[in-house]
Amino acid sequence: MLISRGEFRRRRIDLSLAIAELLADNSELGFTVDEVRRLLIETSGINEDLTAVEHGLETLVSQGRAETAEIDGEQWYTIAERRLGFL
Repeated sequence: MLISRGEFRRRRIDLSLAIAELLADNSELGFTVDEVRRLLIETSGINEDLTAVEHGLETLVSQGRAETAEIDGEQWYTIAERRLGFL
């Protein structure tokens, strides 16, 4: 597992960074919390509980870096689309 220099300096791993990278690498897909957790384990060796993964996802949503939607009674997440151009 790799960590950023900021995480190293703070002596704290920010799970939302790894989640954002995973979502960006799969920008055309949506994931449930459980799927994000499984992919973190498979791709980064990060093994956090569902609550920590959900918190990381909600942090990204609150920052506008991810989007969430309830579909068929389950919460789904994807990377936020970047908007280019002038406002």
